[in-house]
Amino acid sequence: MRIVLDSGMYDLRNTGNVALLQVAARRLTQFWPDARIEVLTSAPHLLRLYFPNAFPVSPDHLYDWTLMVGKADRLLRSLPVKAQRIILELREVIGDSLAAGGNSPLRAVPGGRPEAGANPTNPGDASHPLEAQVTNGKKPDQDAGLRMLQGVDLYVATGAQYMSESCKGNAMRVLDRLETAAGLGITTAMVGLGLNLFDDSQFRSRACAVLPFVDLIFIRDPDAGLPLLRSMGIDPSRVVFTGDDGIELAYEARAAVRGTGIGIGLPIADCTGVADAHVETIRRVVQEAAKRHNAELIPLPVSSSSHEQDHRILPLLTGRQWHRPCTLWRLEPPIRLVETIQCCRVVVTGAFHPAVFALAQGIPAVCLAKSSIHQDEFMWLARQFGPGCQVLSLDGESSSQELAKAIDMAWHAAYEVRSVLLSSSVRLIRMGRSAYRQLYALVESRQQGIKTVAETAAR
Repeated sequence: MRIVLDSGMYDLRNTGNVALLQVAARRLTQFWPDARIEVLTSAPHLLRLYFPNAFPVSPDHLYDWTLMVGKADRLLRSLPVKAQRIILELREVIGDSLAAGGNSPLRAVPGGRPEAGANPTNPGDASHPLEAQVTNGKKPDQDAGLRMLQGVDLYVATGAQYMSESCKGNAMRVLDRLETAAGLGITTAMVGLGLNLFDDSQFRSRACAVLPFVDLIFIRDPDAGLPLLRSMGIDPSRVVFTGDDGIELAYEARAAVRGTGIGIGLPIADCTGVADAHVETIRRVVQEAAKRHNAELIPLPVSSSSHEQDHRILPLLTGRQWHRPCTLWRLEPPIRLVETIQCCRVVVTGAFHPAVFALAQGIPAVCLAKSSIHQDEFMWLARQFGPGCQVLSLDGESSSQELAKAIDMAWHAAYEVRSVLLSSSVRLIRMGRSAYRQLYALVESRQQGIKTVAETAAR
């Protein structure tokens, strides 16, 4: 059994996206324990930290990672995972230092060389290997994509917010691969999918041409997703509501001991719409709230991508650096973010997955939205988790007063809403697992049909 996972985001620098990949891979290998799991990524070294048994595949078909093994790469692979993480963390620090000093923005590797194959159109993509021998300027081989999918049994586009106009480039690549897979007769699925209105005519036209041929689409939000998919000609019987796969990861790790801090997460990127004025308002309000409740502010970084880099903005909000027990390094696995959130009584976040990980553990979340994409995501959480999830707009003169009030309300109601939040998590997890069983049954049915045809032809 050969399964390809495509997250639509290939640098593996967003903890939420990595969590969705991990849960999808785990659920699939529960059905097919001996399956070969292949993950499209531009960061094979990071893949090894999060998926030791997975096989990396270049999303642009530029490289065969299995052939790109130099001396430094072999040495790194021979080290324990913890040691690999330390080396790669040091690489991050060196790269930032070089960039701050006016040198090349390309990340440096331990040997002082920029990473080969960095993708200039997506500077967040951390490419491979430490001593890769590649040719610069190499163009993607269109036929390589077709060859890569030959022999694949299941192609899964995992959950992420790439199906939106702000991520149109990545979305179009996923649609191309879905179309190719469907043409080869490969079972296809999109899981944990977040959807937004497609106003771009080219994007919508492409989606309308491809999505009706996807075998199963698991959506996070039926209120927004189902009407949109129906308008695009997708058969409703192929659409299943599952919620977010990351809920399972956090719920299973929930702790009985309740936290006492206030967690804070805030992505800064073009798609979020968050500006410096918003950062200053949030900083002042959360620091005042921490004093009122005698609580520690706990930073919750989600992304180390070059266009976000949470580790740069969060110290400004918390008024401290990373020297504390709940410190998170940049390349920590998702479970570490989940465990850090356990230190919190309340989470205040403009990033989606800190809210998911908090609510799934019974911890209330105050969600801050500026862009329509984030507004839609957070409103879905509020509909699923009820009063434990408050959604605030960063627009308006009264936003600071509303935020202060929301934090206080969440703080005082934290213990009361816990059981409701956990019950919602259980319901959503059951729905997600049921959907994966449906996918398993579909694949097995098709493979049995192929086997029967082959046996008939052989007689």
